[in-house]
Amino acid sequence: MRFDFVDLRLLVHVAEAGNLTAGAARLPIALSAASQRIRKLETLFGVNLFERERDGVRLTADGERCVEHARLLLRGADRMQRELTHPAQQGRHVLRLAATTVTTAEFLPDVLGRFLALHPQVDVEIDERQSAAAIQAIRDGEHDLGIIDGNTGAERLALLPFSRDKLVLVAHAGHPLAARQQVSFAEALDHPFVALRPDSGMQQFIERAALLHGGKLQVRLRVPSFEALYRLVAAGAGLGVLPEAAALRYRSAGQPVTIVEFRDRWAERELKLCARDFVSLSPLQQTFVAFLTPA
Repeated sequence: MRFDFVDLRLLVHVAEAGNLTAGAARLPIALSAASQRIRKLETLFGVNLFERERDGVRLTADGERCVEHARLLLRGADRMQRELTHPAQQGRHVLRLAATTVTTAEFLPDVLGRFLALHPQVDVEIDERQSAAAIQAIRDGEHDLGIIDGNTGAERLALLPFSRDKLVLVAHAGHPLAARQQVSFAEALDHPFVALRPDSGMQQFIERAALLHGGKLQVRLRVPSFEALYRLVAAGAGLGVLPEAAALRYRSAGQPVTIVEFRDRWAERELKLCARDFVSLSPLQQTFVAFLTPA
């Protein structure tokens, strides 16, 4: 079969734009050349990749499969170029992992520290994403491994247990909710919060939960880290939501706050390591997986 990466990139661009003209402009190539390249792919594969509509194009079932394979090939080519064209990286190996905010901040530092100490020729790149975005990145071939909230749908992916995550409410001792042992998230929404920045995956999860409860987080201030959030709550600036492990660690360091459990089921999450297929991973990736998963 005679097609090249330009054909594959064009196919992906057209699929994402839903329009041949817009897809060609992203590359960029002339519209006539783009049309010829798409027709060439359809002739080579013997299928229709798109259905033509009044306002653009829509992928057929065969087209969706073709785009999925094209993304995998393009990701592999990009990865090969990154790893082989930089002399400083020769002899080194890079592991890439998509992970949630809580995983990145609370669960990975210790385990990654031990792993990197045992493997001095290995580097790790962490891409912080919401669970749904991490799942899509693995499906698209952008990453081989991810750590996600186990409650998020991950059809067609392989899963292994990694750890457990519990979100709790933190409050100044004088706050009205501080006397409670448990509280529903809906009740907490009646009070102002200190929150993480909006690009935080965990913060996006919390604010989406607020919408599902029919409310909206009253945010007084946004901060870049769990520690900054905790310190502001300890000073009485508002309520906060933190992983229980982080709240307990900061409290033991000398700035007490009250930790209140949520009644809501979503507050307790099992974190899962996910991949398209663990068996087909490289030997180094399999070693990494074994290190991350409990015995």
